[in-house]
Amino acid sequence: GSGRGSSDIWVTDLESGKTDRITDGDGDANDAVWSPDGSALAWSLNAPGGKDVWMRRFDEDAARPVARRAGNQFP
Repeated sequence: GSGRGSSDIWVTDLESGKTDRITDGDGDANDAVWSPDGSALAWSLNAPGGKDVWMRRFDEDAARPVARRAGNQFP
């Protein structure tokens, strides 16, 4: 959004046209990758010392970290 210093991930359902914000934080969320069955999305998120990988399954309400360690992690 205007004035923000970070990027977020948004997903649009092409059938309904509805767009949802998947991330909304201070860190840059990028490098998004869909799971093969389309039920989850993973992305890189800025973290101290690099980037962590976070994931959200669309049958769950919240995202969770799946790879945290020093350096840059990519899904």
